[in-house]
Amino acid sequence: MTTINRDSLRKLGSRRFATVPGMDDTGHEFRVRSLSELESSELLQGWQLDEDGTPDAAKRPLLRARLVQLCLVDDEGEPLFGTVDGEFPASELDDILALDSRITQRVGDFLFEHLGMIGKSKIDIEETVKN
Repeated sequence: MTTINRDSLRKLGSRRFATVPGMDDTGHEFRVRSLSELESSELLQGWQLDEDGTPDAAKRPLLRARLVQLCLVDDEGEPLFGTVDGEFPASELDDILALDSRITQRVGDFLFEHLGMIGKSKIDIEETVKN
Protein backbone atom coordinates (compact mmCIF):
# COMPACT_ATOMS: atom_id res chain seq x y z
CA MET A 1 0.00 0.00 0.00
CA THR A 2 1.31 3.47 -0.88
CA THR A 3 0.99 6.69 1.08
CA ILE A 4 -1.67 8.99 -0.32
CA ASN A 5 -0.63 12.06 -2.27
CA ARG A 6 -2.53 15.26 -2.97
CA ASP A 7 -3.87 14.18 -6.39
CA SER A 8 -5.12 10.86 -5.02
CA LEU A 9 -6.75 12.65 -2.10
CA ARG A 10 -8.58 15.00 -4.45
CA LYS A 11 -9.92 12.06 -6.46
CA LEU A 12 -11.21 10.46 -3.26
CA GLY A 13 -12.82 13.76 -2.33
CA SER A 14 -15.48 13.72 -5.04
CA ARG A 15 -19.11 13.33 -4.02
CA ARG A 16 -20.35 9.84 -3.26
CA PHE A 17 -23.85 8.67 -4.17
CA ALA A 18 -25.80 5.74 -2.75
CA THR A 19 -29.23 4.19 -2.82
CA VAL A 20 -30.93 3.84 0.55
CA PRO A 21 -31.56 0.14 1.23
CA GLY A 22 -34.85 -1.18 2.54
CA MET A 23 -37.11 1.27 0.69
CA ASP A 24 -38.57 -1.26 -1.77
CA ASP A 25 -41.93 -1.22 0.01
CA THR A 26 -42.40 2.44 -1.03
CA GLY A 27 -42.22 1.63 -4.73
CA HIS A 28 -39.41 4.14 -5.17
CA GLU A 29 -35.65 4.27 -5.02
CA PHE A 30 -34.20 6.89 -2.68
CA ARG A 31 -30.83 8.19 -3.84
CA VAL A 32 -28.59 10.36 -1.66
CA ARG A 33 -25.32 12.23 -2.01
CA SER A 34 -22.52 12.90 0.42
CA LEU A 35 -21.72 16.35 1.77
CA SER A 36 -18.48 18.22 1.37
CA GLU A 37 -16.55 18.98 4.55
CA LEU A 38 -17.69 22.60 4.24
CA GLU A 39 -21.36 21.61 3.95
CA SER A 40 -21.08 19.21 6.87
CA SER A 41 -19.30 21.78 9.04
CA GLU A 42 -21.87 24.46 8.22
CA LEU A 43 -24.69 22.06 9.06
CA LEU A 44 -23.22 21.15 12.45
CA GLN A 45 -22.16 24.73 13.18
CA GLY A 46 -25.83 25.71 13.04
CA TRP A 47 -26.41 23.67 16.19
CA GLN A 48 -26.22 25.83 19.27
CA LEU A 49 -24.95 24.09 22.38
CA ASP A 50 -26.48 24.52 25.82
CA GLU A 51 -24.31 25.51 28.78
CA ASP A 52 -23.63 21.84 29.53
CA GLY A 53 -22.28 21.27 26.00
CA THR A 54 -25.24 19.27 24.66
CA PRO A 55 -27.10 20.20 21.46
CA ASP A 56 -30.05 22.55 21.86
CA ALA A 57 -32.99 20.18 22.46
CA ALA A 58 -35.29 22.34 20.30
CA LYS A 59 -33.08 21.80 17.23
CA ARG A 60 -32.29 18.10 17.69
CA PRO A 61 -35.39 16.79 15.85
CA LEU A 62 -34.59 18.95 12.82
CA LEU A 63 -31.19 17.43 12.03
CA ARG A 64 -32.57 14.34 10.30
CA ALA A 65 -34.98 16.44 8.22
CA ARG A 66 -32.22 18.88 7.32
CA LEU A 67 -29.99 16.00 6.15
CA VAL A 68 -32.82 14.71 3.94
CA GLN A 69 -33.22 18.21 2.54
CA LEU A 70 -29.50 18.55 1.76
CA CYS A 71 -28.76 15.04 0.50
CA LEU A 72 -31.78 13.51 -1.29
CA VAL A 73 -31.12 13.64 -5.06
CA ASP A 74 -32.72 12.71 -8.37
CA ASP A 75 -31.35 10.32 -11.02
CA GLU A 76 -28.88 12.95 -12.25
CA GLY A 77 -27.53 13.60 -8.75
CA GLU A 78 -29.25 16.98 -8.44
CA PRO A 79 -30.84 17.84 -5.07
CA LEU A 80 -34.62 17.33 -4.92
CA PHE A 81 -34.91 20.45 -2.81
CA GLY A 82 -33.67 23.75 -4.20
CA THR A 83 -32.33 26.94 -2.75
CA VAL A 84 -33.50 30.51 -3.02
CA ASP A 85 -30.62 32.98 -2.82
CA GLY A 86 -28.39 30.21 -1.47
CA GLU A 87 -30.80 29.28 1.34
CA PHE A 88 -33.23 26.38 1.58
CA PRO A 89 -36.79 27.68 2.00
CA ALA A 90 -38.32 26.87 5.39
CA SER A 91 -41.43 25.60 3.60
CA GLU A 92 -39.40 22.71 2.16
CA LEU A 93 -38.21 21.72 5.62
CA ASP A 94 -41.84 21.87 6.76
CA ASP A 95 -42.78 19.54 3.88
CA ILE A 96 -40.11 17.05 4.96
CA LEU A 97 -41.23 17.25 8.59
CA ALA A 98 -44.78 16.43 7.45
CA LEU A 99 -43.68 13.19 5.71
CA ASP A 100 -44.28 9.75 7.16
CA SER A 101 -41.57 9.34 9.78
CA ARG A 102 -40.75 5.85 8.48
CA ILE A 103 -39.36 7.47 5.33
CA THR A 104 -37.46 10.28 7.00
CA GLN A 105 -36.05 7.99 9.69
CA ARG A 106 -34.84 5.36 7.20
CA VAL A 107 -33.30 7.93 4.87
CA GLY A 108 -31.93 10.06 7.71
CA ASP A 109 -30.41 7.14 9.60
CA PHE A 110 -28.77 5.90 6.41
CA LEU A 111 -27.37 9.39 5.84
CA PHE A 112 -25.83 9.57 9.32
CA GLU A 113 -23.77 6.49 8.44
CA HIS A 114 -23.16 7.46 4.78
CA LEU A 115 -21.76 10.81 5.91
CA GLY A 116 -19.60 9.26 8.61
CA MET A 117 -21.40 11.14 11.38
CA ILE A 118 -22.25 8.09 13.47
CA GLY A 119 -21.90 4.37 13.75
CA LYS A 120 -25.37 3.43 14.85
CA SER A 121 -26.42 5.28 17.99
CA LYS A 122 -28.08 8.63 18.57
CA ILE A 123 -25.57 9.31 21.33
CA ASP A 124 -22.91 9.45 18.62
CA ILE A 125 -24.83 12.32 16.97
CA GLU A 126 -24.56 14.35 20.14
CA GLU A 127 -20.84 13.56 20.39
CA THR A 128 -20.29 14.66 16.78
CA VAL A 129 -22.07 17.95 17.40
CA LYS A 130 -20.20 18.59 20.67
CA ASN A 131 -16.84 18.06 19.02
